[in-house]
Amino acid sequence: HGRSATPGRTPARQRVVEVARAALPTEHGDFTAVAFRDLATGAEHLAVVADRPRSPS
Repeated sequence: HGRSATPGRTPARQRVVEVARAALPTEHGDFTAVAFRDLATGAEHLAVVADRPRSPS
């Protein structure tokens, strides 16, 4: 993917890049897991993002 997590920065100055994204459906709703890598340190980070809420069943 390689998208910048810091909008407005040029690719040459990017510090964090998105490396993976996956749907994460659960009984509590749909989420997206997004993995990032810090280019300076190599550290990896994971964001779990809530999608639109489901209507109660």
